[in-house]
Amino acid sequence: MDVAAASVRVCCVSGEGEPLGVDFEIPQRREGYAQLTARLRALGREQGDFHLVMEACGGYHRRLAQFLHEQGWQVSVVNAFQVKRFGEVYLERDKSDAIDALTLARYGAMLHPEAWKPIPSKYEALGQRLVQREALQKLRTQTLNRQKALRLCPIEVGAVAERWQVLENLLKCQIRSVEREIAGVVRGDPGWHATARRITSIPGVGVTTAAWLIWLTQDFSTCRNAKELCAFVGVVPHVRQSGTSLRSHTPVGLVGQDEIRRHLYRVTVSCLRYNARIRAFYERVKARRGRHKIACVAATRKLLTIIFAVATGDTPYRD
Repeated sequence: MDVAAASVRVCCVSGEGEPLGVDFEIPQRREGYAQLTARLRALGREQGDFHLVMEACGGYHRRLAQFLHEQGWQVSVVNAFQVKRFGEVYLERDKSDAIDALTLARYGAMLHPEAWKPIPSKYEALGQRLVQREALQKLRTQTLNRQKALRLCPIEVGAVAERWQVLENLLKCQIRSVEREIAGVVRGDPGWHATARRITSIPGVGVTTAAWLIWLTQDFSTCRNAKELCAFVGVVPHVRQSGTSLRSHTPVGLVGQDEIRRHLYRVTVSCLRYNARIRAFYERVKARRGRHKIACVAATRKLLTIIFAVATGDTPYRD
């Protein structure tokens, strides 16, 4: 199923990946979901004979996946990058919803991805607040930049400057309000509260950072070690080697969780002032590599490794 904002394209293949001639489109509404299940049942097969596959696509897939899961269908939500690479096997040059749905169907038939499970509602409540805080921070930064640009103009219109200031004050209040809600949600769960207390014992790390990592890892249950967490966030360079002619690394940031990575980078810069251990590590890397940004990225990975150790342990941080 190729999911878009307003519609869902459906294509069926056999267990061997051969098209069955079933190709249709439904609206991205609950009535459309009912049409989908009715048309699948009309094929004369049992519900357990179907494996429904869709991409994770910016949240558009979540309501459909939730509906199908509640109705007892076997549904998988897969990584879009994996499907893109899988589709290249067929040397397909065109792109359309029908082609994407066929590629997803073949991917599911051949690789049998694991079944999708909805995340608990408490993670949804925390995640929406974290994403909103990040969006409000971006808007506030844009507003501050516009105020700065306005002050450098030859003529500064007072009414315009006043409106920008009102907007900046509103955004600041909204950010503080969301941060209080995030702290309240974390305190409301005993397990989260204990994890957050251990994480915030690290100098320079606050409740918002703890909440981001608790939400991302489902309270550190989805990553077996710090290396997996660093790779998932996207602060690990990847090797590029071929014979003797190519020997390099790709920069970080091409894969992983962009929002949490940016947040952790800002936290690391703060830790350079408040955390002696991170500062010392940063100075060693900078002396060896000579660049501030490379040293900051390395320090971010170091900080994330420390956070994982403290969060999954039973004692607070000790320098």
